[in-house]
Amino acid sequence: MKRATQNDEETVIRILTESFDKNKSVNFIIKQDRKRKKRIKFLMKYSFFIGMNFGEVFLGEDKLSCCIVIDSKKNKNTFKKLIFDIRLVRNAIGFFRIKKILKREKILRRHQPNEPFFHLWYIGVLPQYFGKGKGSVLLKEVLAYYEPFKKNICLETSMVENIKFYHRHGFDQVSKIDQELAYELFIFKHEFPK
Repeated sequence: MKRATQNDEETVIRILTESFDKNKSVNFIIKQDRKRKKRIKFLMKYSFFIGMNFGEVFLGEDKLSCCIVIDSKKNKNTFKKLIFDIRLVRNAIGFFRIKKILKREKILRRHQPNEPFFHLWYIGVLPQYFGKGKGSVLLKEVLAYYEPFKKNICLETSMVENIKFYHRHGFDQVSKIDQELAYELFIFKHEFPK
């Protein structure tokens, strides 16, 4: 795997836009209209910005997979982030949906650890390579990279078909949100030996 640079932005956006096209959580966030695909693409542009500024973005060696990991200690409000947040609302979420999205974020925060952690925000593979081991290779490399830090890695998934994948890679399901959102959301944690 390699750490992404600004030059990799379009590649990362393309991988995530294509691999999260049918994701329940992503489609909950973005406004559902004729511009849906364009809105997903902007969400991924925003996510790339957040990853580059408050965490790390990785690409598989073959550039067919990628992931964004956020460091909970670095994720701070800045003027530049505020500008991107406003653009996200305008280009992806829609102004009338802000309350719904803020409620979702509040629910997610209640299920996140109090201690510092790494948030595996996205991991995606181009759809034509699903099931070919690309995601497994990248996730193993990401786990090996973060192991020396001894901080837990947490993630959420709305895709039931991904649960076995995360279990196979040492993640434990710690919670399930099924009453407060319009879809089920599974919360996972990977603990490294102390």
